[in-house]
Amino acid sequence: MIFVTSTSGEPIKGASAEVSGITGVIPCVTGSQANVCMVPGSARTYDVRITAPGYQPATQSIVVTGHSVDCGCGGVDTRMVTIALTAS
Repeated sequence: MIFVTSTSGEPIKGASAEVSGITGVIPCVTGSQANVCMVPGSARTYDVRITAPGYQPATQSIVVTGHSVDCGCGGVDTRMVTIALTAS
């Protein structure tokens, strides 16, 4: 699970994730404290690029453990990772 915030810790609307080895863009869901991006796939390390309107993109490697998430969304657990975007 990836939490996307601004550098000041505020949730960012409209963020999306591009994940290495996965075709297409994954939309992130805006919550009260951050955007949440669920990474589908099997256990391994992925490079994730987060983008959002009005912010500079950020790329970070994440580790997916491969345990199923009980959300019905097809995602799997990762370390809880926060990626902060800088306003452009």
